[in-house]
Amino acid sequence: MNMKLTNWMLAASTSMLLFSCVSNKKFKAAQAQYGTLETKYVTLQGEAEKCKDDKAKLEAEKLALNTKVDELNKQIKFLQENNTVALRQLQDLSVISASQAESIKKSMENIGAKDN
Repeated sequence: MNMKLTNWMLAASTSMLLFSCVSNKKFKAAQAQYGTLETKYVTLQGEAEKCKDDKAKLEAEKLALNTKVDELNKQIKFLQENNTVALRQLQDLSVISASQAESIKKSMENIGAKDN
């Protein structure tokens, strides 16, 4: 029994050695590919970090611009209300001016009638 176990272990370890070995050329190619991939990975990590920073800056800028838009919209609303009030006042003045013009016209007619 001991001999069978020894033969079996010898066969198993021989097959492992035969099938697990790779050629030196393949190993160096795999190492070179690993080095290339590792370099690309580090580069991509740096780019991803830069993108995160850019995103944070753009979000802060967007927030500031949205705040400015809100302030400008408030200004527009205020100016529109001011404009409406000013237009009403001008209309009131033009009504007074029209009535004053009518009064002046009548006064002129009366003066003209007295001269005749």
